[in-house]
Amino acid sequence: MKRTLIVFLVIALCTVFAMASILYAGKKEAAPKKEEAAPAAKKVLRLWSWNNEGDYPKVFELLIERFKQTHPDVEIKIQWVPYTEYNEKLKATIAAGDYPEIVEIHPGSPMYSLYKAGELRPLTQELKTGFPNFFESALADLTFDGNVYSIPLDVNNLTVFYNKNIFKKLNLTIPETIDDLIAICKVLKNNGYLGIALGAKDGWPAGDLYFQMVAYTDGSHTLLRKADFGQISWNRPEFIDAALQIIRMNENGVFPPGTASLDYFTGAVQLFTQQKAAMFYPAGSWIVGGFDTQFPEDVEYGLFPFPKISKVQNSYSTGGVATNWGILKNAKNQDLILDFYRMATDQTSAKILVDHFMIPPYKVEIKAEREILADMIKAQAIAQTRFVFTPELHSQVMSGVQGLLTGELSAADFVAALDRVAATLKR
Repeated sequence: MKRTLIVFLVIALCTVFAMASILYAGKKEAAPKKEEAAPAAKKVLRLWSWNNEGDYPKVFELLIERFKQTHPDVEIKIQWVPYTEYNEKLKATIAAGDYPEIVEIHPGSPMYSLYKAGELRPLTQELKTGFPNFFESALADLTFDGNVYSIPLDVNNLTVFYNKNIFKKLNLTIPETIDDLIAICKVLKNNGYLGIALGAKDGWPAGDLYFQMVAYTDGSHTLLRKADFGQISWNRPEFIDAALQIIRMNENGVFPPGTASLDYFTGAVQLFTQQKAAMFYPAGSWIVGGFDTQFPEDVEYGLFPFPKISKVQNSYSTGGVATNWGILKNAKNQDLILDFYRMATDQTSAKILVDHFMIPPYKVEIKAEREILADMIKAQAIAQTRFVFTPELHSQVMSGVQGLLTGELSAADFVAALDRVAATLKR
């Protein structure tokens, strides 16, 4: 009996141990899985631009989409800033210790100001790897003391756009000289049309009108830069004559009344697209998309270089870099920024530019399908500089031309004001 009881107890204990093992194993299998790590947050590159007109927004979107394909962990956010506020807002943002990554920089005095403040990273060495061979003319206005400080996306030249329908209706021919232009504007006025729509209120179109005149009054094409850097006085016949040409055109009805207070992207553009003005200046590739959408379908427009002073001169446009991007020295993710710039300047991106009426700053084997873009590319070969780098002088040129248009300044007053500003500068 005792022996039977012992056997029974042994069997019972074995059964208990077996069941415990099964339960333990089940608990192990049912144990909750460890939580998977959350995906890493995307890196963000902020693209600052004022170019929300024409085809630029579409081009930027296409470039960003291309970049996402090779950098899915990066997000690019566009921040549009009005042109008239852009440079001051960028300076304020930098002063606050915030450094946007993809920074559009206005060539000329705004860029020179950032360079002098030590905010821009030199990019000369970086251009040797993965970038195209940019035109020398494209890099010339982005170079200081032997270093390139910005990457050009596209170049432009400034010409006069004209309404072919109005010219045909009134049997007008493209003016070769300023005298021809004045004669045409008299015919336009007699038929209820304005001459050249010019948005001088925004400053830069006024400055560009002056630089265009200097391209004709200075046959050496060297004096503007010398005066800019204090090597010569502004009180020279070439600079005075350029101002006189603006006064002469204004007094003879080439520009609409109130041009000094007319803004560029609304007032001047609307005068042209609503067919009140027969011509528009300064015009370039950036404005084609806007004109295409605002003109009635049956309106055709073309371009010609700004008329020269004398028939014996060669025709010139002014031009240079349009959109260009720099790298702020203290910006984060600089390797990613460079990756974006390399992608934005390759041959695939070049086709995107040409398809949207823009001119790449390097040689491409892409045929421009539209006549107006082909004409712009031809005009690039005769383009002279349109930049004064010293901010104080550039500002005085812009306000000075506005004074010429309102009649508040004479040509002598114009150059005297520039010399007064130059005398205050520390070189």
